[in-house]
Amino acid sequence: MRATELGNLLKDASVRHVVVTGLAGDVCVKATALDAQELGFSVTVPLAATRFVNLQEGDDERAIAQLRAAGVDVTA
Repeated sequence: MRATELGNLLKDASVRHVVVTGLAGDVCVKATALDAQELGFSVTVPLAATRFVNLQEGDDERAIAQLRAAGVDVTA
């Protein structure tokens, strides 16, 4: 993975933990959280502040499972 500008800015600011929320938990939120985790950040995705698109039934459950498997802290 290539570092993004945001990743560089966060690292330059000594950020170690990010919280990712949004309106597409199974698309954008998932991708951002996985990217941040891969860049070495500790990541939390609070489900109470996240919604899912669910283009296919179960996309939300699969996204949550993928996030947890990658080490992302998925909270209620």
